[in-house]
Amino acid sequence: MKTTTIHIRNMCCQRCVEAVTDELRTLGLNLKSVKLGEAVFIESKKITADAIAARLKQRGFELIKSAEEEISEKIKIAIHEIFTRLAKNDLTDFKLAAYLEEKINAHL
Repeated sequence: MKTTTIHIRNMCCQRCVEAVTDELRTLGLNLKSVKLGEAVFIESKKITADAIAARLKQRGFELIKSAEEEISEKIKIAIHEIFTRLAKNDLTDFKLAAYLEEKINAHL
């Protein structure tokens, strides 16, 4: 069974993950994982990308269509995570460049 990964804009917290999970399950997708900015599911010939996009748009989310948009969203999510860690005083031995490289899977 082939999996499909979609990248999603405007996810910022656990409630967003839950909302996207609910919407994709309602469509009938067999989900493997959902995390900030991304969902992985078993490919379905019955459910189109347009149907997924329309369903997510109802909740304020958008499908990301280009590599540039994907990198931009990953950076936004990484910055959000940095602020969350900062609020918890969890930045011991923190290296920003290494952290961003890890999060966006690209060499800076």
